[in-house]
Amino acid sequence: MEGTDPLQRTPTQRKRKLTARLTDATEREELEVANSGKPAAFTSTSELREWPLKVVQSLCGQDTPGDQELSLRLKQHFLRGIVLNTDYSGIDCPREALELAERSLYTLHGVQCVDAKSAVSVGRTCDKGTLQKKVQVALSHTFEESRRCHFEDLLDRLPETGREWIRAATPEKTASKAVRATAFSNISKWDRLASIFSKIAHVFSWHDGPELHGWPHRRRRVLAALISKETMEWLGSPSLTDLQADYKERFHRQMCADGSILLQASFEDRVQEMHTLAQLRKNNVSLEEMGNVMADSNHGKEVARLTLPPGGIDRLAQWEQEFKDRRASDQSLSGPVQLFNRNVDKCSFAAGPAGSRLWPTQLTHGTVIAFKTNEDGEVS
Repeated sequence: MEGTDPLQRTPTQRKRKLTARLTDATEREELEVANSGKPAAFTSTSELREWPLKVVQSLCGQDTPGDQELSLRLKQHFLRGIVLNTDYSGIDCPREALELAERSLYTLHGVQCVDAKSAVSVGRTCDKGTLQKKVQVALSHTFEESRRCHFEDLLDRLPETGREWIRAATPEKTASKAVRATAFSNISKWDRLASIFSKIAHVFSWHDGPELHGWPHRRRRVLAALISKETMEWLGSPSLTDLQADYKERFHRQMCADGSILLQASFEDRVQEMHTLAQLRKNNVSLEEMGNVMADSNHGKEVARLTLPPGGIDRLAQWEQEFKDRRASDQSLSGPVQLFNRNVDKCSFAAGPAGSRLWPTQLTHGTVIAFKTNEDGEVS
């Protein structure tokens, strides 16, 4: 079946391929295990806006000697200012996160950097994506008076030895799937941070992801901290297990909302965005006409006709049918209003993640649409 043209697969083959991928049931089971016993995260847009305050409170909000020391150190860092250097910088989320922390410290403790408009300044960014590069350069002109350095490819910043290792280990694009999988598996076995730096630094690392903090999104990553033994004195616990437990207790939260909580654009903004997409498709609908279309409670198919290519409309129909099938087989999706994100740039039976109530990864999901059902159970 692996060599079968996906467009020629039978309905039974397509269904079998879908059930082999992540489903809402297994997704919920994983999250229930990860979130068991944790306090609830945000459940409304107002709580979502207060999330940065909650994070700062979790870090230094308790009246204990340890938290008081953390609070003092955090205040001193922001009073002196923080220089941020990042790789894989994206569209400036690291800066945004630190600035939200700065505003939260000011709200909770009155801490404010006195020597600059913001305590956070960016010294270096790195990303080769076209949009990311445009954003970073524009922000540099706005915030750092063009003093920031922006690098495109991370490889340009590595020493030549590192580049040679990566070039030698990276499989050819024309290599078979099995050969490429073996090559990347071997790369993952390269020396770990602890084996390289343990003599000169305290090394702490573990896996983390936004879903463990209550965010309806899955993006598992490795967090790591290296504390130089030569220039700093580590006064915390030397046990990674103890540090992980403290981190989880402070920051991990139970997920209580699905991806729809992140759909916060106003009606006017959504009309403007759909109008722009329609214009790019050479559908010369006016802004007023688009507003009238979207004001209709059953506007989905007409908006799709105006904004998606023919193939996208076909894939939209495939995803809609899968949503209906999933609702019929999964009792948790039988309520009157349910969210189901999907990427209409890909067929419903193509390789990759299945539709989900979590917010998808936008690096690989160019056109994301959410299905919902009305009070009568009709898809919209």
